Parts: sequence; C-alpha cells; structure tokens
Amino acid sequence: MEFALKGNVALVTGASRGIGAVIAETLAGQGARVFINYLEQREKAEAVRDRIVGQGGWAELIQADVSKLIDVRRMIDVCREKCGKIEILINNAAIPGPQKKIEEITALEWETTISINLNSVFYLTSSVIPLMKAQNYGRIVNLGSISAELGEMGISAYAASKSGLYGLTKTMALELARHNITANIVSPGYIDAGMSKTHTPDKIREKLLQRIPSRKFGTAEDVAAAILHLVSKSGGYINGQVIKINGGAA
Repeated sequence: MEFALKGNVALVTGASRGIGAVIAETLAGQGARVFINYLEQREKAEAVRDRIVGQGGWAELIQADVSKLIDVRRMIDVCREKCGKIEILINNAAIPGPQKKIEEITALEWETTISINLNSVFYLTSSVIPLMKAQNYGRIVNLGSISAELGEMGISAYAASKSGLYGLTKTMALELARHNITANIVSPGYIDAGMSKTHTPDKIREKLLQRIPSRKFGTAEDVAAAILHLVSKSGGYINGQVIKINGGAA
C-alpha cells in the first residue's frame, strides 16, 4: 500500500495535544507539510512542531478559533500564502461539552458545543473546498465519536454535535466526488488519549472497558493509522464512509 504523502499539505485542527497531535506527527512522518492548529495551548503546539522538525519533517503553528468564520478564513489564507495549496484537511478540534442531564444544559453551553464541534467543520470545509476543486484533489477526514452512534448519559450536546457530522460528511462525499475529493469520518471508540482519557472518571473507565471485547482501550496511534490510510493514495476509493476505531465495542 502507498502511504507516502511527500509534497502534500495538511491542516490538522486541535493538534496541540492528544489525538490531534499524534495525527499531525503521523502525517508529517510520511512527508506531509503539516499546519498545526491550536487555540490557546501554544507551548504544547510548539512541542508537537519541535518533535516533527526534530524528525526531519515540516510543520508550522497556526493559531485560530475554529468556531469563528473570520478566524477560519484567515487560517486558510495563511496556509495558501505559505504553501499554495491544501490537500488534506483533518477536522479534529472538539470539546466535551457540558456533562449534565439534558434539562440542566444552558443555551450557551449547548451553542458553544455545537459551534466548536460542528459549525467549525462546516466553516473549514466550505472555506477549503475552492482550493481543493482548483487542484482537482482533496482528502477530508472528520473525527466522529462512538457517542454519536450509541448515545451516552450526560453528554447530549457532545453526542448531538458529533451526530451532525454524519449527515454533513455524507453530503460532502456526494457533492465533491467528481472533483477527486473524498470525505470520510473516523469514529474513535474509547481511546486512551484526549478527551476520553482526561474527562472520564476512573469508575466510568472501568465500566467502559467491559464493553470492549478485547478489554483494552485504543490508542491515538490506532486513530492516526486509519486517517493515514484515508488520506493516502491507497485510500482514494473510500468515500462517504464511517471508519470505526473501537475494538468491536459497537
């Protein structure tokens, strides 16, 4: 299989830590020039960049609030000015949202979660499509979640935001296929990294572990490997699909 990405330009949102950081490092390791998007944690984003550069790769930081269209358009302009193109877009940035019962969630909490987790994907994708159409090539991967498929007590805003990605991604795939642009979802299950690790109490983690046939959590590297396949030449005929990385949990 051909995984080499030499010469490709990739933008990974929310790439300062967790799964996003590993995705950025994995793509750079295959030769892609990677833009590392972050919101506030510049030091962590710098550490990701330094690891990539230390391995002989190319990476640059790009600060932006992906929930704001003006920031997204500025970010796309910076990528275009520096590299002239974007072949790969990984919509990874997300927040866990309020961990409350539905009737306890405030309108602001709901709107913030939807804005960061779902609206951002629309803003980024709609902004990058003209570039991808002009070059007649593109690979878009949106990060879903097992929560969108199964539902989870107390995280309705997060589950709803991730569920919205499914319809959006399917439509992207249909509209963009004729331009040699693919759009897919990678849907992680219970991953021992990122929000799954930092926002899940130990007692809940033990219960979640029982849902997994292998009785072990996945890793950020498991997620990144699936994404690498989708954005490389070997994954060019995969379009409009949901790739579940969950160890058989769903």
